[in-house]
Amino acid sequence: MNNGWYVVIGAAIGFFGAIVAALLNNRENAKRLDKQIQHDARRHELQLDHDAEQQRLDRERTLQREIYIGVVEALAKWQEYLINFADPDISNHEHRQILQGASQQISKAYLIGTSDTLKSLDSTNLFFNENGLALAQKRLEVTLASQMIAQLEIELRETRERIDQLISAAQIVKDDKANLDIFLSSFQSDQLKAQQLQTSLNQSRIERDLLNADILKEASRIANEFAIVSFDALLSARRELGLDLTASLEKELRESVTNTALRISNNVRDWVEVLSTKYMAEDSSSKQNSDSH
Repeated sequence: MNNGWYVVIGAAIGFFGAIVAALLNNRENAKRLDKQIQHDARRHELQLDHDAEQQRLDRERTLQREIYIGVVEALAKWQEYLINFADPDISNHEHRQILQGASQQISKAYLIGTSDTLKSLDSTNLFFNENGLALAQKRLEVTLASQMIAQLEIELRETRERIDQLISAAQIVKDDKANLDIFLSSFQSDQLKAQQLQTSLNQSRIERDLLNADILKEASRIANEFAIVSFDALLSARRELGLDLTASLEKELRESVTNTALRISNNVRDWVEVLSTKYMAEDSSSKQNSDSH
């Protein structure tokens, strides 16, 4: 009897112990599971933060790339604007249209640019504004000269038309000496005026050609100097985009840009000097013919 009771008690204790062990094991498993869940949640949260940061960086790089591409386009517009001062066939409206959007593109760089980039852009901007104003003044001189030429052409045409009318009228009154003398006096006066207008017109055209030659030389020089000045801004933009150059390649490119700009400027200057010499010779010849008349 007692042995049977001990067996029952032992079995109960073993069963209870198994239950306790199972409960403890389940509790440990639950703790491990909770830690795993928390760890996974934390890792997921970190991944989301990383992804968000990466997306932010991607957006910034995309914005940066778009802005600096705009800066390069704006600098190209500025250089085109400077060189086109020498084009006599482009209207003032068409000339101003070249700059459309350039200022806005440059301004955006001031939102994200580093100190070096902004200093380079400031120097380029100052060079463009000062030299653009100087070329605009020269272009105004050409415009005024062209207006004077147009006015002289009108006066000369009207004078010649009046001379033709006098000749026709003189044929009608050729037998009337009194009227014929009046027509002859008017004819001689208009003939002299026509000669003077033609001389002034010739000299004005030569002066305008000299002004055009001068603005061609200056526009070429300034546009090529602008290429040299703006090179630092372009390099700074490349650095900010992670497209830095080696020191040797940067030196090679800088020398290439400088030498090309100077060669073009010198070639244009030599050509303009030959052209100016020709115009001045024509001007001298025109004045001598005027004096002989």
